[in-house]
Amino acid sequence: MITLGIETSCDDTSIAIFDDNKGMLYNKRHSQLELHNRYGGVFPELASRDHQVHLLPLFDDAMKQCFLKPHLIDVIAYTAGPGLVGSLFVGASFAHGLGLALSKPIVPVHHHLAHIEIARFQSPEISYPYLALLVSGGHTFLILVKSIHDCEIIGATVDDAVGEALDKSARIMSLPYPGGPEIESLAKTINETDLTLPRPMLKDPGLNMSFSGLKTAVINTFVKHLHTPAEISYALQKSIADVLVIKTRRALVSTGAKQLVFCGGVAANMYLGSTLRGMCEKKNVSCFIPEISYCTDNGAMVAFTGSELYRSGIFQKERFVEPGWSLNDL
Repeated sequence: MITLGIETSCDDTSIAIFDDNKGMLYNKRHSQLELHNRYGGVFPELASRDHQVHLLPLFDDAMKQCFLKPHLIDVIAYTAGPGLVGSLFVGASFAHGLGLALSKPIVPVHHHLAHIEIARFQSPEISYPYLALLVSGGHTFLILVKSIHDCEIIGATVDDAVGEALDKSARIMSLPYPGGPEIESLAKTINETDLTLPRPMLKDPGLNMSFSGLKTAVINTFVKHLHTPAEISYALQKSIADVLVIKTRRALVSTGAKQLVFCGGVAANMYLGSTLRGMCEKKNVSCFIPEISYCTDNGAMVAFTGSELYRSGIFQKERFVEPGWSLNDL
């Protein structure tokens, strides 16, 4: 079975082709980074327009590179939410138009579920139930994944997501957008610092997190000119890592899960990944992190998850787009 995956939830346009027998045949994305860099963040209207420009050329390239004709596609999967409404509409309209023209089944895919499930594509030994830590520019969740149809958010940020805190901190220090990779790169230039930033909500016994206070701490530190951007970046990463490790460890204990999936765009951060792996090794828990190309928004995660949903025979056909779709409502 051949599944087409379409991802347009935010500012990356991506197409993928997944063959159940041959694996991932194609996975390419067009980044809008240069388009939005001048604004210091994603400009929604420009994002949706850019999807319109690049989606069809990517599809045509996929057909050419995979030596496929459109009628050979068996299933069409697309990101239905959550995300920017305009961007979602572009992908959904393309998927439904193509599905109508080819008389093919259409599978709406939850963006967060796709980020989580792509780990099973690379690591088939992952079995339900498992714990997922999803960290991105807009979300930070601890999720108990009971099945592809049943996910429970057991912990979340009460304010800024990790990626948002990194981007805002980078902006304060006049670093380019997106801020996460810039901060990670700067932090690697030093080995230690005497600067210590807050670890919000660690005394709270629950699994919720907070990262907006870190942004304030970065502002106060930066304006005093007592520490360099590299030192601030180092301390910021360490603070975030400590919070994620401690909260995730609590979640592993409370759920009894023996497998952890660290996913989402921020999972590309090598330092955060290594600290989580270290914690898991001490607790005899298997830790899985998708390769970088599968951490950022991509069509492969949509194609694989759409294929799995279609094979299960259970997916929400009535959904078109839903910008606020929660994992708890799968």
